[in-house]
Amino acid sequence: MKRETTTKRIAAIAALSLGLAAFAPHSVALADDHDQGSRSKWVGTWATSPQSTNAVSFSNQTLRMIVRVSVGGQKVRVRFSNAYGTQPLVIGAARIALRAPCTVIYNGYLYDPIHVVQPPPPGGTCSTIDGSAIVPESDRVLTFGGSTSTKLFPGAVMVSDPVDLDVPALSDLAVSFYLPNSIDPSTGNLITRHGTAKQTSYFSAPGAGDLTAATVLPTNSTLVVSWYFVNTVEVLASPHAGVVVALGDSITDANVSTQDTNFRWPYELARRLNAGHGKKGMGVLDHGTGGDKVTWDAVTGTLGSNDSGQHRFDRDVIAAPGVTHVIVLLGVNDFRNAPSDNPALVVPADDVISGYKQMILRAHSAGIKIYGGTLTPWWQSRFRRSRRFRQVPRRPERSQENASDLGLRRPSASRRPRLRAHGRLHRPVPVRGRRGSRLIWGTTAWPRRTRWICFSRMPSSGGLICAMP
Repeated sequence: MKRETTTKRIAAIAALSLGLAAFAPHSVALADDHDQGSRSKWVGTWATSPQSTNAVSFSNQTLRMIVRVSVGGQKVRVRFSNAYGTQPLVIGAARIALRAPCTVIYNGYLYDPIHVVQPPPPGGTCSTIDGSAIVPESDRVLTFGGSTSTKLFPGAVMVSDPVDLDVPALSDLAVSFYLPNSIDPSTGNLITRHGTAKQTSYFSAPGAGDLTAATVLPTNSTLVVSWYFVNTVEVLASPHAGVVVALGDSITDANVSTQDTNFRWPYELARRLNAGHGKKGMGVLDHGTGGDKVTWDAVTGTLGSNDSGQHRFDRDVIAAPGVTHVIVLLGVNDFRNAPSDNPALVVPADDVISGYKQMILRAHSAGIKIYGGTLTPWWQSRFRRSRRFRQVPRRPERSQENASDLGLRRPSASRRPRLRAHGRLHRPVPVRGRRGSRLIWGTTAWPRRTRWICFSRMPSSGGLICAMP
């Protein structure tokens, strides 16, 4: 009886081994496709946060989106998003290429805090139709499961097949795709885009057809400063490469920054990190959205026009390819935009702190280090008179489960920041003046203190941007 049982066990093990052997080639192929035998891994090199709009339509035309990558790699793939569409999005053809060299001439900009006007486009060719030019020999056809066309159902993303392309760090890519059908928001459909790109991109004229292979788009094309349908660009990079997500509001989103100059602070962080990491590299993904809050979604505009930091944390941070760190610079608008804008949106400081703690918990659950950015002052600040803001503790409780990996404290790199008391929220360059330090450091709301490195002269943001070492 015992011998019979042993024989049955051996037979079962042998059958299981044969079954596993039959599946082994497939498993190896999948592993090789994703990480080439663990010698490299997919990481995000550029990304943006999807938002909805109903202010544009498309019909049988080509879009060419220009994006600035952070870390380089030898293979590349693209994520397209129909996050807010209510109807399927058909992409008839898609390509990716290196953008041809172009010029940017900064003409200067005088900031007026009373009548805020966005900086005018710079001189040079990058902000003209000539900026749509690509390097022909770098042009690659994108496929989706082997097909040159694809369909994105409502709410879905679609990742292209990888293509061989030597992508240098801190370079510009042109992602071109053809929309053969009519996309009309008047039918209730919504367009997925990111509004404040601060980067010139291009639409061909309606009815122009598939121009994805064109070296330069026609002169009757439209120049735009938003990104449409393209969500993320990934590269196959060193297994030691990491990814930092910058989750923030308009300061992170490059408000009052001159387009095409790439001066937003996440891009400056990318320059610094990739200058010091050799071949390892570090991806930096800008997930800032203007007016964003920790607590409330936008209550005006279309549904999805501006999701809160808590709302989009899993999508923009947890799901980011290769993410290892996140810098959260949110909270200013929770206090600044109420009660004057809408009394119903007033929130106590405890609600904002609770949101921070939730982000910390979710980041740590995914093995991601999280860092808090300092809240900046501005000339109309009511922080020092706000009962809601006085509720924010100077030295908050630091329980282990709610501790961030870097919190708000006065950094040794900038012991006394000394901004003007009427400092602008988006002031291009911080300046010396009286007071101001209490205005900044009285906003401590993160549950732990640690080291800082501060960007003390950022062209695209106000105050000090302090981030990870």
